[in-house]
Amino acid sequence: MKKFLSKVLALAIVLTMAMSMVVVAGAEEAAKTSSTAWLLYFASNHEKDPANFPWWPQHTSKDHPASETGVEATNAEVTGPGAYTVGLKFNWQKAEGAIQFNLILEDAEVLFPGYYVDITDIRVNGQSIEVKENMYGAYHDDPDSGMVSIYNTYWDTAFEPNATGPSNHRAFDGTVEDASYLIINPDDIVAGDTLEVDFIVAAEAGQAPEELGAMPYVVPETVEPAPYTGPTADAKLYYQAGGWWPETNGTLGTSTTATITGEGHYTLTAYFLDQGGWTPQGNGAEKLILVVADGNAEGSVMDGMYLGVSDIRVNGTSIEYGNVAYGPTGYDNGTIFDANDDYAILYDKWMAENQPGSTPWGHETWDGSTGTTSAVNPDDLKNVTKIEVDFFVTAEQSKVPATESADIWYNSNTVGLAGLSLKDLGIADDWHNIVPVDLTATGWQRFPLVAADAHEIGDAYVAVNNGVVTVQFEYANGMYIEHSQCIKWFTSLDEITADALTSIEGGLTSADAVNIANDLGGAKIAYLSINNKVSFRSPYDNYGSNLPRYFRNHPTWVAHREGLQAVIDAATAEAAPSPDASVSPDVSVSPDVSESPDVSESPEA
Repeated sequence: MKKFLSKVLALAIVLTMAMSMVVVAGAEEAAKTSSTAWLLYFASNHEKDPANFPWWPQHTSKDHPASETGVEATNAEVTGPGAYTVGLKFNWQKAEGAIQFNLILEDAEVLFPGYYVDITDIRVNGQSIEVKENMYGAYHDDPDSGMVSIYNTYWDTAFEPNATGPSNHRAFDGTVEDASYLIINPDDIVAGDTLEVDFIVAAEAGQAPEELGAMPYVVPETVEPAPYTGPTADAKLYYQAGGWWPETNGTLGTSTTATITGEGHYTLTAYFLDQGGWTPQGNGAEKLILVVADGNAEGSVMDGMYLGVSDIRVNGTSIEYGNVAYGPTGYDNGTIFDANDDYAILYDKWMAENQPGSTPWGHETWDGSTGTTSAVNPDDLKNVTKIEVDFFVTAEQSKVPATESADIWYNSNTVGLAGLSLKDLGIADDWHNIVPVDLTATGWQRFPLVAADAHEIGDAYVAVNNGVVTVQFEYANGMYIEHSQCIKWFTSLDEITADALTSIEGGLTSADAVNIANDLGGAKIAYLSINNKVSFRSPYDNYGSNLPRYFRNHPTWVAHREGLQAVIDAATAEAAPSPDASVSPDVSVSPDVSESPDVSESPEA
């Protein structure tokens, strides 16, 4: 296999802040600027199996329907110097050998006269095969198109069989005599499910185009919720079945822990454990209590708080319950709680029998009602393996704290680039942004995206690749829907108006390639505007993360705009006409500034 030693461009032009993208506004439908590259292929299966249709399978045009041949084509749009790949996929009958195998570039001899095409790799089923030096020139069936003969036993009869080909065919390395129209061994194409051809297009012999390289993807940031650093209290649920056995406070059962950080909603589960093939079950109750460790200790998060119950479930099914009071334990029972703990009595058999209808000393309900020590009916506790209690903590009596806020969707938000506004540029009293983009060097440029409600939502990646510029968008990894894209390019600040930036008419998308020479007049710098429509959620993911806010007057963004302005100023200065040397002042002698010149009359030029 011939190795393609390309010049690797280690370019990652990353402007640290956002730039607005630009569309070629109001342009009429342009003349064709790209060439479709495709593979012409006739297999030689008939030589191995004469019963097959000769030269089958085959692909004979850029849009030959796969429904007729079973061959799917992957074509490439050649826009100028660069690296490209074309391919064929064989769905009905595998490729075997070759009678004709050509790379065709439609209209390339007209669009890119004198250019060179060099095949750098050919793969059969993903495996490279040996490739010799190739020639490139006019296609004998269509002189406006270009052709590389990969294997062609039916070379134009106007040339001798051993000739190198038509006189206008040329070799990328400049040595036509070493090139051939038979650059592969057809025996290397065996049971081909896929054929792929990599090639480069170059304007000059031996000068490989610069490589764009991989997109330097940077994960857009989200802001995670700040960790809670205040006081906490751990709550657990204790259940002791009727007859004092089993209980969830030892080897037979246990409880989850809810860490209380303040007002909010929490859940506890008491459950019995597998005992090597059997699981204890409880019936009735001696005790069912919710214990908050150190709930009445000095400085506790529960100081001044009320606790209420919102649901109780037995083996997953909700049961009825009465008013639950909460307060200090008042003593240490040695196993379940101590004197610094608080608790809510859901059921206590002894208290229910000896102090019916009373609320323990110091206990209050969340809504001021009369509490009880038998909020749960023990008859509802049958064959218990699991009890769940949902509860809440509130600082204001009779007020249930809000649940986690429902997801908020910002629908069809306008997304643009954090750049220089028309107001910054003195164009109009308008805050829509543009950014200057360097079109002179192959590589990637990254510009942050900002939603209209001042959230930093992602990045735009601008690729300058051998005379063509494209734009891709990456949004933060979360909940978003991109509804539309509108990319506009301008080559002069004089072209930019507020209407041009807000209108989507004539807008491009990520699928559109802009030819710098033809569409942007060969500009070294162009101005980019983005006007996408995106819906996104807050929180942006399922972990409570939010998008960073865009504060335009933050020193970082102020410095960013100053940097963008400096790019524009430098480009403007470079484009300014040089003064006429014939009338340049003589600066060899400094003027005498002791006397002011008479400016009442202008000197004759």
